[in-house]
Amino acid sequence: MNIVDQIWKRMNSSAIALHDGDVTMSYQQVHDEVQQIVVWIRQQVDVHTGMRIALVCATGHRYIMAGLAIMQSGACFVPVPDELNQVEKQELLTRTATHVILQIDDTMQLIKREVVPGFDESVFASLQPALIRFSSGTTGHCKGVVISHQKLLARICAANQALGIGPTDRIMWILPMAHHFAVSIILYLYHGACTVLDQTHIAETILAQCQRYDVTVMYAAPYHYSLLTANAKKTTLPHVRLAVCTASALHRSLAEKFHQTFAMPLTQAMGIIECGLPLINLGGEMDAPEAVGRPIAGYEARLQHAVDGVGELHLRGPGFFDAYLDPWTLRDEANDPWFVTGDMARQDEQGRFYLCGKRVAVINIGGMKLFPEEVECVLLQHPLVKRCRVIGIPHAMLGQIACAEVETFDHVALPMAELKQLCRDALSNWKVPAMFKHMQSIPTTASGKILRHDASSSESNKK
Repeated sequence: MNIVDQIWKRMNSSAIALHDGDVTMSYQQVHDEVQQIVVWIRQQVDVHTGMRIALVCATGHRYIMAGLAIMQSGACFVPVPDELNQVEKQELLTRTATHVILQIDDTMQLIKREVVPGFDESVFASLQPALIRFSSGTTGHCKGVVISHQKLLARICAANQALGIGPTDRIMWILPMAHHFAVSIILYLYHGACTVLDQTHIAETILAQCQRYDVTVMYAAPYHYSLLTANAKKTTLPHVRLAVCTASALHRSLAEKFHQTFAMPLTQAMGIIECGLPLINLGGEMDAPEAVGRPIAGYEARLQHAVDGVGELHLRGPGFFDAYLDPWTLRDEANDPWFVTGDMARQDEQGRFYLCGKRVAVINIGGMKLFPEEVECVLLQHPLVKRCRVIGIPHAMLGQIACAEVETFDHVALPMAELKQLCRDALSNWKVPAMFKHMQSIPTTASGKILRHDASSSESNKK
């Protein structure tokens, strides 16, 4: 089974598949261009099942054509994010044992590579792999995640039971394509929707496109919704039925401001590259906007080793990944069907889950456990705070103390007294950071999440 073939079998040829600036393409036009690229690839290289083809291409409609063509050709799609430097790109290509690079800029070219895979090629090919994506790497070495065509189909169908995407929907696309292509773009195409692509990240332009194309669904990160809210003026979004917030934590203050501005709620969802979209906060957006919601149909969630209602979140359901690349680990070989997320969470009486923080990021202060995200949520309410990260600093008596690293907008001076008072008003005394550091920048992953494992090296980054 090839998921791209399934898209063509279901498509309405005359329906509009995407808008990208001045470019508008029907499903038939997308199909025809993809077929041309498939033919061209096969003329250049002898494609075989399991061959890895990496894509280096800017976000846009050409990215969609190339990604679909790689998968339809029978090769395994390896997205290469734009923001990686050359050393990081080479590491990605080496770890995935990429055979060929498809590079698209002013021209389209294939670059062949010599590979030394760290896994059995026959076993890899037997999975019928559709793509390899790397986890965000917020707490350590990011993992190469292998997803087959079958698992990809299972996860987009499961996710759409909650999202309800269909042929009448027009989705505003803002996120980087290399990180969200599989479960998002593939889902929209499979279910016959139209995708509106934005490459400007300018709030006024995005809002104008929402009105021009009668956008019905938005799928973006808190950062993007913050920009839209701040620049909305008198703009309305009358046709939007669902605004999904993902990639990083949604703060109640942003959710409330978005609702006040656009008269509609933000719906937080939890996406995991290994699992798909297992949790979404449908029905709880108004009274509990910071919740990631309940498991969607077909998924289960549980809290393990809970203390005072907080435990490690485990998940199981359809469409889970097939293997990790390095070290090579087949998902089917795991004795436990539950996936250990590494996230600490709690659950309310309505069954909604709330993420408390990463297990490995917990700060132990004299035997009391502090989740950095709780403090960061408070600090981000200050209008001068652009990003922040709370880390644990070794302490002779307490074990650790909390240190808040803060990046301000335009690098203005750190409002130390105001930040301390903000924390004192919202948090128990022992949770208030003992130290505050002004940072030139807080490192983030490509998807916008705060990097946790880099905290030990951040000293050299402060102002």
